[in-house]
Amino acid sequence: MAYCMAYGCNPVNIQYAVDFDCEDAPGFILYPPTHTKYTKIELLAVMRALRYNESFRSISFRDIDSHSLHGWFDPHGTDHVAWWTRELTHISKYFNMKPETRSILYQEVQAIALKSAKLRRMDFTNTLPRRRPKDNFDYEGDGVDKDPGCEIVAALMPLCRAQLSNVTWIILSGIELGETDLDDLIPAIHSTKARIRAIEFSRCGLNDRGIMQMITSLERQNSTL
Repeated sequence: MAYCMAYGCNPVNIQYAVDFDCEDAPGFILYPPTHTKYTKIELLAVMRALRYNESFRSISFRDIDSHSLHGWFDPHGTDHVAWWTRELTHISKYFNMKPETRSILYQEVQAIALKSAKLRRMDFTNTLPRRRPKDNFDYEGDGVDKDPGCEIVAALMPLCRAQLSNVTWIILSGIELGETDLDDLIPAIHSTKARIRAIEFSRCGLNDRGIMQMITSLERQNSTL
C-alpha cells in the first residue's frame, strides 16, 4: 500500500494471495488486476515491496503481462539498483554484471532474487506472451544485430551461477527464448554451484540445438535436480 500511494496508484487494484500449501511455502501469488492489466507503475510497486523478503519462499507472477517493464529504462538516477549481496559483496565482481545499464524488468527481478534470503522459487509463466526474439533486435555497436533477450534469464542465471541467490527453481514456460537467453542459461546450469532443482521451459520456442544444449548441461545439476 505504501508503494502504491507513493507512486500514485490505487492499492485496491493489486490482487494477490499467500499460499501456505504449495511445495515451497509460503508462496506469494500475484493475480490479474481488477482492470485489464497492471500498469508498469503498479508492477513496479509490487516488485519493490517484495525486495528484502523474509516471508515468502516462492513468488509467482504467472499470467501477469510484464511487457510494459521489458525494455523500459529509468533515466532518473540509480539509487534503486541492487548492487550488493546481503553479505555486502558487490555483484560487479561476478561476470561483469552492470545492472545500472539494464532495463527495469531486469533490475527488479534481479533485486528480488538477490535480496530475498528465503526465496527458493520464481514463476514467470506467460509473463511475456507476445515476445518474439526474431522480431526484437537491438543494434550493437560492433555492427551485429543482437536479440535483447527476455531479460528475466539474464537477471537470474548469473546470480545462480555465482551462488548469489537462493533461488533454485525457475519457471519460464510460455516465454519465447532467444540465443541471448541461452548465452546466460547454458553457463549457469553447466555450473555445479548453481544447485538448480528445476528449470521449466515448455512453450519457449527452443530449437533442437537449444534443447540439446539444455539437456547436456543439466547433467551437471544431478545432485539437486
